[in-house]
Amino acid sequence: MDERQPMIGRLWSRLAATISGDGETDAPTGSRAYDPKRYRRLEDRAAGIRHALKSSTLTDRDRRGLENNLRNLELALRGMRALRGKTD
Repeated sequence: MDERQPMIGRLWSRLAATISGDGETDAPTGSRAYDPKRYRRLEDRAAGIRHALKSSTLTDRDRRGLENNLRNLELALRGMRALRGKTD
């Protein structure tokens, strides 16, 4: 058994609690998932990474890292839009 398993289980349970509104948030219904400032900040960060991928010369390792970060940001934004009731 993987020794990281308990840590991963705690991470997913905290994430699920935050999204469902059962987590430790200041407001009901998981305010972290619906925070417009956080959403806008993630959008701006994704836009900055897209710009860096287009305009700068990067090593293969750096490019893969930025592409992975961008993919994760886009997944987070898609999930936040789904929670807010917007379609992609």
